[in-house]
Amino acid sequence: MLKQFERLNRPLKVFYSYSKYDLEMLESLIKHFSQLRNDGTIIDWYDYHIRPGSEWSPSIHTELNEADIIILCISANFLSTPYCYQTELTIAMERHHKGEALVIPIFFKACDWSSAPFKMLQGLPRKARPIDSFTNQNEILTTITKELRQLIKQWHAPAQPLSHLEQQNRERFLKQMRKTWIEAVLHHSLDHDVLLTMGLQDQPDALYNPWRLEVQETDQPAHQWPEGTSIRHIFDQCEGDLLILGEPGSGKTTLLLQLAEELVQRAEKDHKQPIPTIFNLSSWAQKKLPLEEWMLAELSSKYHVPHRIGQDWLNKHQLLPLLDGLDEVASTARQDCLTAINAFYQAQREQGITPHLVICCRSQEYAQLSVQLRGRQAINILPLTDQQVASYLQQVHPQSETLLLLLQADAELYKQAHYPLMLTIFCVAYADRTEAQPNPITLDTIFERYVEKMFSRRKAPRAGTKAEMLRWLGFLAHQLKRSDQTIFTIEEIQPDWLNDRSKRLYQWSFCLIIDLIFGLLTALLFSILEGPLIGVTVGLVVGTLAGPLFSKSDRIETVEIFHWSAKKFFSVVLLGLLIGSITGLTIGSIIGFFLGTLADAMLGLLSGTLTGLLIGLLVSLIVSFTPNQITKDKKHIPNEGINLSGVHSMRIILVITPIISISCAIFIILLKFLLKNLIVGVFASLFGGLILGLLFSMLISLEFGLRAWLQHYIVRIYLTRNQNFPWKLTLLLEELNERLLLIKVGGSYIFTHRLLLEYFGKYHSQKNY
Repeated sequence: MLKQFERLNRPLKVFYSYSKYDLEMLESLIKHFSQLRNDGTIIDWYDYHIRPGSEWSPSIHTELNEADIIILCISANFLSTPYCYQTELTIAMERHHKGEALVIPIFFKACDWSSAPFKMLQGLPRKARPIDSFTNQNEILTTITKELRQLIKQWHAPAQPLSHLEQQNRERFLKQMRKTWIEAVLHHSLDHDVLLTMGLQDQPDALYNPWRLEVQETDQPAHQWPEGTSIRHIFDQCEGDLLILGEPGSGKTTLLLQLAEELVQRAEKDHKQPIPTIFNLSSWAQKKLPLEEWMLAELSSKYHVPHRIGQDWLNKHQLLPLLDGLDEVASTARQDCLTAINAFYQAQREQGITPHLVICCRSQEYAQLSVQLRGRQAINILPLTDQQVASYLQQVHPQSETLLLLLQADAELYKQAHYPLMLTIFCVAYADRTEAQPNPITLDTIFERYVEKMFSRRKAPRAGTKAEMLRWLGFLAHQLKRSDQTIFTIEEIQPDWLNDRSKRLYQWSFCLIIDLIFGLLTALLFSILEGPLIGVTVGLVVGTLAGPLFSKSDRIETVEIFHWSAKKFFSVVLLGLLIGSITGLTIGSIIGFFLGTLADAMLGLLSGTLTGLLIGLLVSLIVSFTPNQITKDKKHIPNEGINLSGVHSMRIILVITPIISISCAIFIILLKFLLKNLIVGVFASLFGGLILGLLFSMLISLEFGLRAWLQHYIVRIYLTRNQNFPWKLTLLLEELNERLLLIKVGGSYIFTHRLLLEYFGKYHSQKNY
């Protein structure tokens, strides 16, 4: 990638490296680039521009070393021309590796370039189909021109300076990404003690290629990357558009996190770099939204990014999505998910934007799909070699020979050991195994021993007995598998986690609480105003209707987190008070004038003004709650969303109740004055206003967090009653994190690996819980 991916406000210099025998095709290409020259996008050069009397070799070297883009015109003629292959190509690749120029192979004619220095570079046309194999060469040359224009557009797009708030939000989110994924997951992964270098191989047949059936003979053999090639290097070569495939436990997520670490470092140093953001695709199947809408929802629910900020990042293409777990999407929705990803690709390209997207998936699940990704490059993680397995055992286990015999006794087990996760788990599970003639073992016995080790290596369990913790862990795995999820957040516990009987009790309990709240408040209000009989009657009617009305949804939805801004409050409060007082003054005067004497008019004017001021104050308070900022040093405490929903609903009650109560009391006093019942009016107003204030604030708070808070804890009560989870769920999760059975990701938890999730899901089914 060019170091000058910083924005350039000048035409880019393009150098053509070609063989004289391909001059005719080069001139056709140059003609198609004419509009790029006309609009000042490029200045191109080839040896026909050398002036008479000039030395050609120094001229070529000068232009070659000043070029921003070097186009290699690939053919057998090019490969067989010493000056092209040995001189120009050598300089071009040196500048490319230093980040000084971008080298683009353009395949003119079919030839064997599989061992050439540029074999790792993305060329044009796509899939390395040579230009001379197309019936309509004008069409493919036009496509190449559009691709080049799209690439250059990234350099010429002006970089808008970030505001202080935008820069602050960006820095806080990057810090959150580093803490949540890099430090908490990558640096504490199972295989952090001894780093295993995995082989990487291109998988071109994994991507959509409309020409595959027509030109099978031009497909190049799969290219294996040199040992030690970093995932960042491959990412750069394919311009940030990559599919990572591999077997279970091969290290796909680890590779993705290593890339994320590099990209976070880039984004921290340069605000023009997109923000790498890890998304787990397993949740896509819940609502099957378009990819951009789904990412926006994930930013809000998983990272607590306010909706407005997330939308702004997506609109400005400031996010670099790293999508993990396509294979974890429900099998019935997996193909639809890939179709949604392809639609995202298409939408980006139609806007003239080069898509930047990294996706991870198990090889077998991906191969079963009838749709293929329309991306640029796919790589497959190769299994460890026998030598790597033996070497790893020697480094981590004193009885490496015995352990190796134990593995080799079962062909399937030995095959599984060629992937980092299973090899590491096996070494932990059999760390003390020294028998010369080991007994046959299975994958289940390996996991059983591994879990036993995790419980024995630390102090006695605090959250419950070992049997209880295993039962709770099995229930968690069962629910995640049932809902095709891999990330567990306490806030996302839903009523469908209950059995049928408990679910009915939960619904009745929630309805009863809502009925009691609104029924009692309504009964009190009408008893004060109209008498006990009417009060009880109205209370019963309202109480009966309120519960079913607010329990219409079976899903618990937390609300977006808002933050109160004192600065914004003081900037709008004067305007709010002014508008409120004028409105109240006008309405109060009209009511007093038409319904009574001059004294009543004065009372209406005074009451209306005071009420208007209070309403203006209330509106100013509401407006000053803003979602436009990411909270500083956010720790993402487990169940934070539900707890904050409860806290915010209580704030609403405490703020709104007094203001609405006083406002209602003033209107009731005015009404009673007009009815000439002063003593009863003042007394009734105090209590009536208070109850009306409570009713209104309860209605608002239920929509802004209280309903989710109530529903969540009622579900938790029944889960505890059924012994599915302990009441102190956070204590259990923290202990399982300490025992390396779960990994804490912000305020959420994931199993150390999906294979462990599958094992505990099976454990739950076998135990018949």
